[in-house]
Amino acid sequence: DNQLECVPPSVCVLKNLSELYLSGNPGIQELPIELGQLSNLWQLDIEDLNITNIPADVRKDGPAAVLAYLRAELRGAEPCRLLKLMVVGPPRQGKTALLEGLQTGKPSSFVSTDRSIHTSSWDLERPGGVLKPLDSVSFNVWDIGGPASMSTVNQCFFTDKALYMVIWNLALGEEAVANLQSWLLNIEARAPNSAVIVIGTHLDLIDTKFRTERVATLRAYILALCRTPSGARASGYPDITWKHLHEVSCKTLEGMDGLKRLLFQVTCSMRDVSNPASCHKLVGRLIPKSYLTLQEAIKAERLRRDEADEVQYLTDSELEQIIEQSPASDIKDYEDLQTAISFLIETGTILHFSDTSHGLCKLYFLDAVWLSECLERIINLRGSRSVARNGVIKAEDLRMLLVGTGFTQQTEEQYFQFLAKFEIALPVASSSYLLPHLLPPKPALDIHGFRHQSNNAIQRHFKMSFVPAGFWERFIARMLISLNQMDVQAFETKKPTKNQRNRSTVIYSFAGNQQRNRCSTFRVRRSQTIYWKEGLLVTFDGGYLRLERKKCWYLMNKYIYQHFSYLITQSLTGSESDGSRLIEQYAPCPYCSSGPRLSDPLPLSSPSQSTVHYFNMEDCVLAAVDKEHISCPNHPKQLVPLQELVPELFMTDFPSRLFLLKSDLQWSEDAADILGQGGSGTIIYRAKYRDHPVAIKRFHFKKCKQQSLNSSTDTMMKHLQSMDAARSFSEFRQEASMLHSLQHPCIVALVGISIHPLCFALQLAPLGSLNTILEERAKGSQFVPLGHMLTYKVAYQIVTGLAYLHKKNIIFCDLKSDNILVWSLELEESVNVKLSDYGISRQSFHEGALGVEGTPGYQAPEIRPGIVYDEKVDMFSYGMVLYELLSGRRPCMGQHQLQIAKKLSKGLRPALGSPEEVQFHCLQALMQECWDTKPEKRPLATPLMRRMQDPSFACLRYLLPCQEHSQLFLSPLQGHNAVFWDGDKDDRNYTVVNLDKGQIEVKRMPCPGTRLSCQMKMENSLWTATEEQEVFIYSLKEMCPLSHPQKLLSCPAVVTCLFLLPARKEVSAPAFKALNPQLLPKRRSINGCPLQKFILISLAHQWMLWSEWVLSE
Repeated sequence: DNQLECVPPSVCVLKNLSELYLSGNPGIQELPIELGQLSNLWQLDIEDLNITNIPADVRKDGPAAVLAYLRAELRGAEPCRLLKLMVVGPPRQGKTALLEGLQTGKPSSFVSTDRSIHTSSWDLERPGGVLKPLDSVSFNVWDIGGPASMSTVNQCFFTDKALYMVIWNLALGEEAVANLQSWLLNIEARAPNSAVIVIGTHLDLIDTKFRTERVATLRAYILALCRTPSGARASGYPDITWKHLHEVSCKTLEGMDGLKRLLFQVTCSMRDVSNPASCHKLVGRLIPKSYLTLQEAIKAERLRRDEADEVQYLTDSELEQIIEQSPASDIKDYEDLQTAISFLIETGTILHFSDTSHGLCKLYFLDAVWLSECLERIINLRGSRSVARNGVIKAEDLRMLLVGTGFTQQTEEQYFQFLAKFEIALPVASSSYLLPHLLPPKPALDIHGFRHQSNNAIQRHFKMSFVPAGFWERFIARMLISLNQMDVQAFETKKPTKNQRNRSTVIYSFAGNQQRNRCSTFRVRRSQTIYWKEGLLVTFDGGYLRLERKKCWYLMNKYIYQHFSYLITQSLTGSESDGSRLIEQYAPCPYCSSGPRLSDPLPLSSPSQSTVHYFNMEDCVLAAVDKEHISCPNHPKQLVPLQELVPELFMTDFPSRLFLLKSDLQWSEDAADILGQGGSGTIIYRAKYRDHPVAIKRFHFKKCKQQSLNSSTDTMMKHLQSMDAARSFSEFRQEASMLHSLQHPCIVALVGISIHPLCFALQLAPLGSLNTILEERAKGSQFVPLGHMLTYKVAYQIVTGLAYLHKKNIIFCDLKSDNILVWSLELEESVNVKLSDYGISRQSFHEGALGVEGTPGYQAPEIRPGIVYDEKVDMFSYGMVLYELLSGRRPCMGQHQLQIAKKLSKGLRPALGSPEEVQFHCLQALMQECWDTKPEKRPLATPLMRRMQDPSFACLRYLLPCQEHSQLFLSPLQGHNAVFWDGDKDDRNYTVVNLDKGQIEVKRMPCPGTRLSCQMKMENSLWTATEEQEVFIYSLKEMCPLSHPQKLLSCPAVVTCLFLLPARKEVSAPAFKALNPQLLPKRRSINGCPLQKFILISLAHQWMLWSEWVLSE
């Protein structure tokens, strides 16, 4: 209600403006596109205004869409109708013939090709009868074909926001439908925001008499894969309904027109949630002109490299060079560059992966055909004892396959990470890789008759809704890694014998299986490991581990469980739309059978049909919250110990010395004893254990009120309680196991654990968290509230702890001042701080880690869903902690998590004073290195630790620019000032710098004369000696310029040094025995006046002692 006729231009330059309310001003009919410059503006109120330069459908989508539209207009955006079309499916289904029929409109016979991928362009005009605003759409067509061996590899070409056309052969019936399952799962796993249509070919081979019924039956089979019985979308599968199914004949072109209509309609209905400027429409979205220019430049570069037979990938520096060479490019910050790259990926211009682990994000693939040919070198490799024995190849042999591809020593690590991402070659050791395509389809021996009795074993049965893409390959690789790690950690190895077969035998030590003998140990000798495409068998003296896809059960030593339980459940969490879990786990009652029975049915049928009772893990977890036993319906009087049924929940692999005795533990849950709160609702209490102060981290279980409305309600409440309890047990085990394995002075040590109640005890920090200390100290100091040396020690100890964690392949993930505990603020103490709280820390395998946990403001900008990252995320958090140490303030970047993440990705950082104000040059420079937006530019912890050991690191305060031949003279008598001299003769000048404030107080003040040899400040005068054997004395009273000296003295030689020595009564000749005796004063007074001060002057390696009084006279 400001009676405005237009938006004032001055508003468009308010860079920090976040909210703008224009409603109630009917005179405003246009919005200036310059409002798009305001990156912080998120709220724009234009209610009841008739804005003519904004489309009505954009205004309808709200302020975010309006602002996005203005920003697009500001950058000269143009509508883009280009989309990536992926044609996929099993081999020999008629994909290429179908494409030829669509593009040419002519019948095509079956075309056989050995190429795994073929790319082309296709413009589809709007078919008749389609009511859409677009006249045409363009496709970058990727025809994914080739032999069956390449089918699992081709998933690396699946990208998001594309249209997938899955082809299958109608004539093959149910068999062809079954073969679609892996393709649909891979599409949903790799490209969850894409549209999928399923096209059946060879319609002409179906008899016309039964065609309708046969097609309807096969359609029902496809929908049964992708939909639940209730009709909801099945987890793990794309959203496919009957509208997305179609059938054609490439021979007669029957159904081709209908397929074109389906393609056009689905394409126009695809949405882009991340682009509100185009009303979330994917086709027709507004793309900045600079993005389109970059697209053309990259296409030209691809053609140039193809003609010159050069490598078809760009590095990040080469891409930046292409952007810089474009004169009209307005791509400036990191976030804008990532948006441009996403556009290029979505349109099929390049192939790129944002994983920062091992620098994979540095490569940009230009030609999918070239990349496919590189991958074929690996896939065409056949297993042999000399190259890839048992599917494992040495790293040097894998490198040999790169010869001639163009990959260099600098880019091979990124390529290997790419191979690991898509389960093409998975690292299983420091110098070995597993090639899943070389795994045999079946085990090399008959394992079904393998039986081994063991009293120290458990069975588990898993029922999965679906098997995630690449699950078995990655699972087997990680199991091999875990077994190799156990080999390294073995406490004893068998002595070498003549039998070569037993030389690799390793003996392990594990805790006993009962509470009473936790301290006892027994030996497990791993004798052989057998693995195949979908199974694994490891034999031990104390049992064996076996896991298969169909039977999905294993018998194993229960202390191996922790190595792979997480690997199974991490891929399948949550529930189906009907409330059923994606993965269900069952444990057979140990008393119902004396040993494992392969004939016992799995818990998939009714309990009456099974002779062994299977406990649902939900029941076991709920019982373990406050009980020690559970009842089996087959023998209700004989209770089953939960410690034997679910030993992983009761931490039976921990030594008995780490279990807290309740009688020695003194603590309460009173509010006065609460020290703080951890993640996932945990609470930390102050307590005493054996009269020593400790901190208790308590894991609480949520309790729901009893509601017996109906059985479905009770089942859902039970399911929710079980999920909460399982999460608490899992987080407890993860953090306790991690703490148990860490031994470092800068890591908080584990005192002990307890199951009932679920908690563990830690060392108690006497002074609390670092954040609390900084808040207290910052009140009286602007910068470096802890002082320079203590700040240096704290920063060094933090990075030392990080280096230790990273050496253990642990990513902290939540480094902040709250998780840094303070032990002492004394400089003499060897340890001042320790790292704590590993609730969300990640065990990093070779390929990196996944997850989005962390604290806004400290979390690295590359952490996003589905992105693999490495330990560089901790270095970003470390940079934010350094900011706290230097400023005493938290790194506040906004109120909302999305707002903070957006600012960080744009390169914005919390404000800190200039280096001259902060006066900790090395630490401030290190902070800026660590919080760099690009992970590859951040330093690693171990080299950083060595860098901080340099003696100059803690001493260098700040750097000031000076001219090339400048002279600097310092002495304690000059106080906080330093004088720089520059030039000679008439060009001589001086600059005065305040060392305390880091400010230049006098800059390049003229003072003609010859070059100085030394200078000294004494009270209100400045003594300067020149190379012409003269001493000038200048008055400093009332800030007088030094252009006119107060006195001039001539010397017999060049004065090289000036010292001020106080004259005391005890001054005598021996005090100056190092000086020339002829130059010593012969008397202590002149005309009865005592000498107040002596000035010691060095003249060409001889010394003279002058009195101030004499010189003044």
